[in-house]
Amino acid sequence: NLAALGPQLLERAGGNRETRVYIRADKGVRYKEVMRVIDVVQQNGFYKAALVAEDAAVREE
Repeated sequence: NLAALGPQLLERAGGNRETRVYIRADKGVRYKEVMRVIDVVQQNGFYKAALVAEDAAVREE
C-alpha cells in the first residue's frame, strides 16, 4: 500500500529522513511500479534511495 509507505518509512527510520532506503523488486514487477515507489520515498523526504540488484551468482544457485 503506497499510501502507508511514507508513514512506515518515517517510523522505521525514527524520523530521520537522512536514512538510506534500499529498494529491491522482483523481476516480475513493472518498471513503472518501481518508479512509483521511488517517487513516494522521495515525496516523503527520503532522498538517499538506492536500487538493490541481485548478484548473478546468487541467482544461479
